[in-house]
Amino acid sequence: MIKGSSFNNNWRMPWLRGVEPHKYKCLKGWRDEMNFRYAITYGKPSPKLDTSKPDEIKKAFNRLTKDVEKLGLKIVFWGSPWGVSEGFVIVFDFNKNIVLYEKLAMSTEIEWPITDNRTDLVFEW
Repeated sequence: MIKGSSFNNNWRMPWLRGVEPHKYKCLKGWRDEMNFRYAITYGKPSPKLDTSKPDEIKKAFNRLTKDVEKLGLKIVFWGSPWGVSEGFVIVFDFNKNIVLYEKLAMSTEIEWPITDNRTDLVFEW
């Protein structure tokens, strides 16, 4: 598990118990399927980046982008959010295959430019 990560294998919400984590069947007139598609991760700068110059921060996120692509994911964008306590936000696209995101979350080979992160998973309708 990533140090400071909010990723938890027991993430299932009560109404999703017993359902495959990557697919949720809707009921009563809703669309037949919803799938997880994006992960929005908020985090504080790592100690290494805390006092870095903008060019060094961009290089760190470029390295992260390359590492993530090796796992089959894509970083849609990253930046500094407004209205939250964290200093960075990263939006990952795992193309409806949450197993790819799980690999990312459990990877020990990636040097993360953020720490104390939390992630929201987004259903695509």
